[in-house]
Amino acid sequence: MLHETALENVVPAVELRVRCFGVESVLRLPRGIRTNRQARAEALEILQALGLGSVLAQPGNALPHGTRRLVELARAIALRPSFVLLDEPAAGLSPLELELLAEVCLNLARSGVGVLLIEHNVPMVLSIADTVTCLHQGKLLFQGTPEELRANDSVASVFLGIDEPLEASS
Repeated sequence: MLHETALENVVPAVELRVRCFGVESVLRLPRGIRTNRQARAEALEILQALGLGSVLAQPGNALPHGTRRLVELARAIALRPSFVLLDEPAAGLSPLELELLAEVCLNLARSGVGVLLIEHNVPMVLSIADTVTCLHQGKLLFQGTPEELRANDSVASVFLGIDEPLEASS
């Protein structure tokens, strides 16, 4: 990711999915040219959908941390997975990037992609999750809806050190 542009980071993920033999690409045979154009077009579309149209030509090492995280997410989306596991995707994101991440997760889920978040940003999780599972010291502490979690005193006590239910965020 360091020296390649944001676009160049996503194109290979699309190429893995559309499959083109290396010789067709290297020799610039018609199929190789078509595949490369398709991959670039799809990568561009994904990056623009993530609000990254302004950084397409910037090298990865010049991107802010949050933007790099979104480019990584674009690579995952480019593979058209049926399921994604995102480990702390909100870490280091600005409020605007966090809002975009939440929308991307919702859109993935709406499109039929399973999304599993391992995340400590409780307000974001509660705003987008259908089901929340809380573990404490390797044991299941809670599993249920965000509304049920907000009313669960034991979760608030363990994770937040308070004895009051979590307020619904607006």
